[in-house]
Amino acid sequence: MKKNGFLTFIFACIPGAGQMYYGYMQRGLSIAMMLILCVMAATVVQPLLFLCLVIWMYSFFDTYDLIRYLVAGDPKPDEFLLPPDSVSYTHLRAHETGR
Repeated sequence: MKKNGFLTFIFACIPGAGQMYYGYMQRGLSIAMMLILCVMAATVVQPLLFLCLVIWMYSFFDTYDLIRYLVAGDPKPDEFLLPPDSVSYTHLRAHETGR
């Protein structure tokens, strides 16, 4: 699954988009939502802008970490980052079907 290096860099600069570009939709959505919530909170509490920077840096480097695992043949699972393992599609689907 070879992707364009330039597009990878561009999408890695947008929190969550790099993960989504490589097929990690839940992970990308988690990061994007964390950043959006952080920006909203930072409008009230200014020091939270630093946390927004941390989330952006995490997203950028996480994109390249995912690539490293994909190239090694050991891809990480696509899961929501927060809250860990408490919300997943399989749990929701099992609840809906009654299994």
